[in-house]
Amino acid sequence: MSNHGGEWITWPDAVALARVPVPTIDWHTRSGRIKTRPQRGRRPSANRASVIE
Repeated sequence: MSNHGGEWITWPDAVALARVPVPTIDWHTRSGRIKTRPQRGRRPSANRASVIE
C-alpha cells in the first residue's frame, strides 16, 4: 500500500490508525486538520496522510 496522500479511508479505519475515539476524529475534521471528501454512501472518508499527521 503506497501513501501518496490520495488514499481515502473510512472513519473506523482512521480511529484504528490514530488510536483515538471517534469524537477526536470528528473534531479534527471540523477544524480542518484531517482532510475529508464528500460522503459517498453511508460514511464519510478521511485522507490517510492527514490522519497520520
